[in-house]
Amino acid sequence: MNLFYYSCLFAGVSFNVLGSFFVKKWADSNNNILFLYASVCYAIDLIIWAILFKIGAKLSTLSAVWDAMGIVLATLVAFFVLGEHPTTIQIMGIVFIIIGIVLCH
Repeated sequence: MNLFYYSCLFAGVSFNVLGSFFVKKWADSNNNILFLYASVCYAIDLIIWAILFKIGAKLSTLSAVWDAMGIVLATLVAFFVLGEHPTTIQIMGIVFIIIGIVLCH
C-alpha cells in the first residue's frame, strides 16, 4: 500500500475517534451541537472507509488495523484530553494490539 492508503487510514481512524470524543462530551453536557459534530465525523469516517475499499483494501486486514488503531488513538485521547487513566492490564492489551497491527499488516 502507498502513502495515500496510510493517510486515508489515519484520517479515517482520527475522524472515528473524534466522533467518539464528541459523543462522550455530548453525553456529559447534553449540548446537541456536539452530537451534530459527532455525526459529521462519523459520516466522513464512512466515506474514507469506502475510499479505502475502492483502492483495494481487504476487509479482514482493514477492519483489524482500523479497530486496533482506533483503540490506541482513543486511549491516547482519553488520557491526554479527558484525563482518563488506563490500567496496567489495559496498557498491556494496547501493547498486544500494536504487535497485532504489525503482524496483520
